[in-house]
Amino acid sequence: MGGVVLATGDIAPDRDQPDECFSATAPLLQSADLVFGQLETSFADHGVRLPQTRHAVLSTPKAAEAVGRAGFTVISCAGNHCLDWGPDALRATIANLNKSGVAVIGAGENIAAARKPHIHVMPDGTRIAMLAYCTILPHSFWAEQNRPGCAPMRAHTVYEQIEHDQPGTPARIHTYPHREDLAAMEADIRAVSLPPALRQRLEFFASQFEFSEYSGQQFEYKSKDTSRLAGVARHQLAMLENGRDRLADLGCQTRNGLSVRSLMSLIVYAKAMAYFRGNSEVELNDLTQMLPFVLHSHLFADEDAPFFQQPENAAFLSDKIGWLRHL
Repeated sequence: MGGVVLATGDIAPDRDQPDECFSATAPLLQSADLVFGQLETSFADHGVRLPQTRHAVLSTPKAAEAVGRAGFTVISCAGNHCLDWGPDALRATIANLNKSGVAVIGAGENIAAARKPHIHVMPDGTRIAMLAYCTILPHSFWAEQNRPGCAPMRAHTVYEQIEHDQPGTPARIHTYPHREDLAAMEADIRAVSLPPALRQRLEFFASQFEFSEYSGQQFEYKSKDTSRLAGVARHQLAMLENGRDRLADLGCQTRNGLSVRSLMSLIVYAKAMAYFRGNSEVELNDLTQMLPFVLHSHLFADEDAPFFQQPENAAFLSDKIGWLRHL
């Protein structure tokens, strides 16, 4: 990817001259191709402060213009201040930022709008999908089907007393994600499609590693698992002559095959990669980028294979990521 991406922390410009907030940083922000920030205020003419808010600041629409002039391209409103001043102030904030040329993510008129990604196209054509979720939320600040707010990724914490006979001692802290929020994000990722042609290519790739002609007599037992369970050395079977090119055959490079679980993990991670690129279906590049990391602990090299005896391939015995990319 070519281009410059900058991300700032929280911003809450609230001055009579809001451009002053960015006087030292605007030149740098304006030099980037994508600038992301997290908003901690509202840009509206008026609002009604909700009772569950803390440290609420109501800024003005001209501050939204200053954010745009400073160089910001994408602002997240997924935060614990998104509804400080009520739904109308949130609507005004989004509208004022949009009018200033700034895209808003993580909040909207309903949960579908709050979870909708913004697709930013870099100068070289690379597409980046921007999403925002919030974990620290006052009650009812999260969007629902018929209620404005932000995209939630809530969590709850449990404090477990470690020494039950010692009151007042430090506790073990457990934090768990909100099941519905986590399921909603997972559903978005799983909805990304895997084109049939790409699935067939993955099936063909995976099939190279399992078949082992001399491991069993019946076809369904001709697998590396059969010989592994029988305690037969894999490389001894691989050396038996059956006419294949042991340098070209990918299956000769590995000691094992791929389980269905490994393949499903690869597909889900590839879908996630496509999702965060802003695509509705998986591309070959998504698979090739994720494959070495997903299969790193699941596909093992046969060090005795002829492939690794070639001088130009010797480095792959220690460079496992490089070897998996080569496969």
